[in-house]
Amino acid sequence: SATLPDSSVAELIVNFDSVPVQFSVPNYKVVDTDYDNFAIVYNCNDFLGIAKTESLWFLTRKQVPEQQIVDSGYQKMTSLGLPVSKLRQTDQTSCANMPALG
Repeated sequence: SATLPDSSVAELIVNFDSVPVQFSVPNYKVVDTDYDNFAIVYNCNDFLGIAKTESLWFLTRKQVPEQQIVDSGYQKMTSLGLPVSKLRQTDQTSCANMPALG
């Protein structure tokens, strides 16, 4: 589920049924988008200065986007100081484990 607590910012509270922890503060922050091809989503949680968790997604409208779009997104994430070196590419060629729609 997704909730938009404040329509003036692109931050959502997103909870997944498969995750036992339910969030009540924004944990899905759209930090950049070109509105046609991609969105960059980031979240960082600091735990008393002892540990932190970071999530970074580069989401595209096309399953296999043009390399120019990917390069542009990576340049933007780098310029924002986001941890691009930790990103892993998701294989988009075999969707055998995709749940049935509907």
